[in-house]
Amino acid sequence: PKPGTRWRANFYRVDYDDNKSIGWDWARVGPSFHEYDKFGTLVFE
Repeated sequence: PKPGTRWRANFYRVDYDDNKSIGWDWARVGPSFHEYDKFGTLVFE
């Protein structure tokens, strides 16, 4: 991408500890990580 280009994005990880799933996300989107309007913004340099 060219400098100044902006992308909406999120990074999500799921861990399974003691048979329970635990989710971690970069941009707090709530119970569903599919909520695009709550994603963070990456700005390329």
